[in-house]
Amino acid sequence: MASLLKEIRALSDEDFTAALREAKGVTPPAKPKLPKRQPSKRPKDSPVARIAKVLRETRGLSDCDAQLWLRSALQRDGVDAAKIPAVINAPLETWLEILLKTVRSADAFAVATSR
Repeated sequence: MASLLKEIRALSDEDFTAALREAKGVTPPAKPKLPKRQPSKRPKDSPVARIAKVLRETRGLSDCDAQLWLRSALQRDGVDAAKIPAVINAPLETWLEILLKTVRSADAFAVATSR
């Protein structure tokens, strides 16, 4: 009996309650798993989002027209045409993501906001 008391005193509170649950046959309640938050593909303040906003809202261009306009404006500013993707039938953000792999976002933004 004395050895049993020594063993019990040596247990931490968590170990003691776990031992009691085990003796009762009760399993500890499972912690509810929180669903993983899906990260936004494009943050609202990303270069792609900023350029798209300028082209759509300030310039009033559709996605296709914005691709055409930015493509020609970048070429006028001396960007190699081989670095600029062809116009695609997809959202403007998709095209801009492809563009920004070869053209600096600062250059694309400067052209988009120029008069």
